[in-house]
Amino acid sequence: MRSVAEIQAALEEFGSDDLGRLERAARQLSVGTGMGPDDLLQEAIRRALEGERTCPCEVEISVFLYNVMKSIASASRKQISRRPRHESLDEDENAEPASRVASRERSVEELLVARADYSEHLKALQALFDDDEQALLVVMGDLDGESATVLKDMGAMDDKVLATVRRRIRRKIEKAFPEGWKP
Repeated sequence: MRSVAEIQAALEEFGSDDLGRLERAARQLSVGTGMGPDDLLQEAIRRALEGERTCPCEVEISVFLYNVMKSIASASRKQISRRPRHESLDEDENAEPASRVASRERSVEELLVARADYSEHLKALQALFDDDEQALLVVMGDLDGESATVLKDMGAMDDKVLATVRRRIRRKIEKAFPEGWKP
């Protein structure tokens, strides 16, 4: 395992390309975590420098930090999906689209069922796309109501790549749930 001093020395030698790749990765991985990309990257570096995470000698520091960020993001998404949603029975037009589960016509019981169903959908989608960061970025961005422009910027994608990722998402969901969503 690399020592903290070795990790620190390697970080000091990072060039702008290395840092740029990590920042792009942080933008992708931070979607749906409640953390900003800078916070995610800083947390990964902090954990590495404080010895909370150890880096094998054969793994490059940038790969190691990417994996630490991926782990932090995954844990954060899981924590968020387990957290109960506290929503008003009155619809807030300024709220994010994914959080507008409640409506004026729904009873409290219907609201609770809708929240549970949304939570199950979110867990299923996270599990389905856990191994595909681009697809997870697009899925979580869509749930957060992000525009295609924002998704392309966050994922360093062009129109063609975004369309390809959306096609991959659609096919994977259709394959996993051929008869539609059944909890």
